[in-house]
Parts: sequence; C-alpha cells; structure tokens
Amino acid sequence: MNTFRERSLKLSSCGLQYPFGLLRYGDVPELFSLIAPRPMQLQVGAQDPLITPADRDAMEQKVRQAYRHLDAEDSFDYVLHPEGHILQWDEAAEFLRKNLQ
Repeated sequence: MNTFRERSLKLSSCGLQYPFGLLRYGDVPELFSLIAPRPMQLQVGAQDPLITPADRDAMEQKVRQAYRHLDAEDSFDYVLHPEGHILQWDEAAEFLRKNLQ
C-alpha cells in the first residue's frame, strides 16, 4: 500500500482514489493507525512497484508505533512477502480466522 502523497507525485492513478482534503489531516499511515488497538493485518510485497522500500518501511514503523503506544502490538500483523502487489490469501485467511471468531 503506497501513500496518497506518493501516488499524487507520481501521477500513477486516477484522481478518484484520493479523498479530497485528506492530506490536511494525514495519509495512509495515519489512517491505518486509527485502527489500533483493533486487529489489523498489513501485507506488503517486497517487489511491489507501487511503493518504495523507504515509504513501505516508514508506514510499517508508524503503524507499529501506534499499536505499541496502545499496548496492542500483538494485534498488528505485518506481512512482508517476497512478491509484488498481491494479497497472500493463506496469510489473510489465517488472520481472519484468528480474529473473527
């Protein structure tokens, strides 16, 4: 998952994917941080062309910090897989089974 700011600078997608005015308040890492302390899985591919490794790592650190701040780091599941911009279905299914029972 890349940030709205990164997408807008690269002009890599249509404008409908940008919530108007959102960047005044935050970006994807801040939105994801609002989910804490509830369970969340964040999957990112190491070969994903839509996000730089620096932005990927910064996002993971920011979201993890929010969970840590709320003493809920066990509720944050970060999956860095070796592929591209795809969902690891087995990882997602396991996470959902664990957290939706």
